[in-house]
Amino acid sequence: MTEASILTTAKAQRAEALEAVAQKVADSAARLPQIEEGTPEQIRAFRKERGNPFAPAARKMRAVEDIMVPIERGEVRMRHYIPKTIADEAAAANAPCCLFFHGGGYVLGDVDEYDTVTQHIAANSGCHVLSVDYELAPANKIKQIHRDGFDVYRWVLENHASLGIDPERLAVAGDSAGGNLTIAVTQACKAHGIAAPKLQVLIYPSVDLGMGFASVNEFADGYFLTKAGMSWFRGHYLESPQQAADAGLAFLSHDLTDLP
Repeated sequence: MTEASILTTAKAQRAEALEAVAQKVADSAARLPQIEEGTPEQIRAFRKERGNPFAPAARKMRAVEDIMVPIERGEVRMRHYIPKTIADEAAAANAPCCLFFHGGGYVLGDVDEYDTVTQHIAANSGCHVLSVDYELAPANKIKQIHRDGFDVYRWVLENHASLGIDPERLAVAGDSAGGNLTIAVTQACKAHGIAAPKLQVLIYPSVDLGMGFASVNEFADGYFLTKAGMSWFRGHYLESPQQAADAGLAFLSHDLTDLP
């Protein structure tokens, strides 16, 4: 078998696997209620009852612990995963770590919904994972959520020894709204002169709150998250429609110098 034929076969296999995932997403979307027609409470209840159809299988951990993290306005729950792939207790006491913020448009999601996802991150990376159960909109608006996320990050840095993590090998990661929160945390580090994480991992992040991009209209319907759904989320996490134009939230236009 030639190298070219091996590559062709590998590409075909990846395409087939991607097609299967895309079909699963499409089938799931067809069974979902229109998000903009429900309240946050209704959509959360539906998701809890249905479960996450894309959640991977559970992975065994060396240890899992829920921690209450003090922040300026109270406390936030954080779930600490130590994977079995860390060889022994000594290695687990000074290991790399990923601080993870879940997605859900700042309105949906929690550490329980993402439990097996963060297990996989821990198992596959060999890192501690700290999954943050930040407070959600509409009771909490985006800038407050950003401040809470930064408070959690600073607490993790200050308490790295008791957590068993190496502060020199700390990453911050998140998907969707969690990616937006990740950017907010790393940019706050720069603004406040706090040690930044070594990595920021942005998984299909929200990087600008404007709705004027061509793709917003091009993919307005039929692609899982609709334009109407995006507006529904924004209506809950913004203090007002005008806040979408706040330069402080337009991360695409910020100076990215010296950021991880």
